[in-house]
Formats: sequence, C-alpha cells, structure tokens
Amino acid sequence: DVMRPIKYTSKPQESVVDARKKLISHKVNRLPVIDDSGKLKGIISTIDLLDYIMPAESGSRGGRKGEASVKLGDVKVNSVMQNKVYTVKPDERLNNIISYMKDNSVSSVIVAESGNPVGIITPKCILSFIVPLAQNFTELVVTGLSNTYIDKKYIAEAASRKAISRMEKLTEIISVIMDFKEHKKQEGSEKAKYEV
Repeated sequence: DVMRPIKYTSKPQESVVDARKKLISHKVNRLPVIDDSGKLKGIISTIDLLDYIMPAESGSRGGRKGEASVKLGDVKVNSVMQNKVYTVKPDERLNNIISYMKDNSVSSVIVAESGNPVGIITPKCILSFIVPLAQNFTELVVTGLSNTYIDKKYIAEAASRKAISRMEKLTEIISVIMDFKEHKKQEGSEKAKYEV
C-alpha cells in the first residue's frame, strides 16, 4: 500500500506540549486529531507548532501574532490544528491522489473510512512506492505512421492510449508518462517511428 498506517494521534483538548512530545518521540511530522469516537477533526503538524511557538528559554511562548504571551501547557491542540483536512478513500487510485494533492497544494492527505482515519499519504510515501516500480517500466514503440500525416504526434498518442487501455485489462497501471521521440524515416521508407 502507498499509505502509511496511522499509529499516533492527538485529541482536540490535548495540550500542544503533549502533541509536540509525540511528534518528536515518534519521529513524525503530522498527527491526525480525532475525537473520543475516533472521528477525524483536524491535523496538527510540526509546521503548525512552529507557526505558533516562538523559541524562548522560559516556559512561556509568544503564541500567534498579536496574542499575549501564554503558557504552552495551557494551549490546546484545537486552537493550533488545521481544521480543514484533505481526505481520500482507501480504494482511491494513486493517480487521482497525486492530482488531488497538486490541485490543492497540500503535502499530505488522510485516508479515511467512514470518517475514521486509517492512514496518511505524503510525497515521501508516494516516492517510496513508485521508485521500486521503476524496474517494471515498459517502453512502447509506435511504428508505421505515414510521414504525410499532418500531426503524427497526435496519431502516436492516440495509438499509445489505445494500447494502454488494452494493457489495463491485463495488469494494474500505476502511472503513465508520455514522451515522444520521432525517429528519422529510413531511406526508401515512407513510415515514421515513434518511441513513447
């Protein structure tokens, strides 16, 4: 699976001090915030804490801009966490998840089932999943295209999509990257060849 199972969480009324300890001790950058029934309420990250906490030697911090100095132990997670959480279903396709993250400019999404968080997906998760698959990349070659076609690249792309559609019936395709390279026609031949 692409997602990383959620092992550690925070609660809305938990202090940011305890949340910070969890982030540090478990070496994670984000904690889903759940209520007593396990429903997702938000997410708190190291960036959220850094935005809130100002380094100091004492037990007090500056808080958000414009706020009076407060004790960290008095600050609750629900006042620092992000209330808007981007979620996907467990059976969502990876291509859709990547597009979803790019479109919304987010660095993580929570995998939720019936409102309960079951996993998290970050760019690191995606790379860890995709890189080992590099050995299984398939090169597609489209041949037999006449040089008299006005838009040979368009024809090659259409032929590639048709081939990919057939391949999907036989195996799961995670990602498709198309890069067209036209070969020079051989002497005496009217056919063009594309590597895809």
